[in-house]
Amino acid sequence: MDDSSDAGQNFAQIFVKLFIEEDTMPAKVKSLEFLLIYAESLEDSLPFSTRYFGFEKQFEIAQDGSVYGSIGEVGIWIGPGHKKSEPEGADKICRTKAMLGIESAQSLFVEFQKDGVPVLQEEPIEMQPGVFWFQFLDPSGNILEVLGA
Repeated sequence: MDDSSDAGQNFAQIFVKLFIEEDTMPAKVKSLEFLLIYAESLEDSLPFSTRYFGFEKQFEIAQDGSVYGSIGEVGIWIGPGHKKSEPEGADKICRTKAMLGIESAQSLFVEFQKDGVPVLQEEPIEMQPGVFWFQFLDPSGNILEVLGA
């Protein structure tokens, strides 16, 4: 297991210890089946996901034009639906959010800046020694996060 996977595992363990008490859990999650990314434009989202994260398309779903594939071992569905919504009392629009474990958050941050991809921090934040995190917007405005060296 690489260092970024270890960091993600450590983060998850800390999160569970701090925020979830076993005896109050209504349903124990056994696995993450796949990630759903709602896209306003597949023409923008598919090349973006392929270029920066190695998305590999496996098949297209004829009913709505969405696609299913993977990034590494993680199943990914990218397709239309669930338009932007503003929950009552919120001052921001809610969108899909996920954290991706990558080899180098710092390198991706530099590449995103060079390519004009919107990032939400001024620089990657060091979460643990040698482990960095930042958020960015995909072409549809979804907030995604990365964690890596």
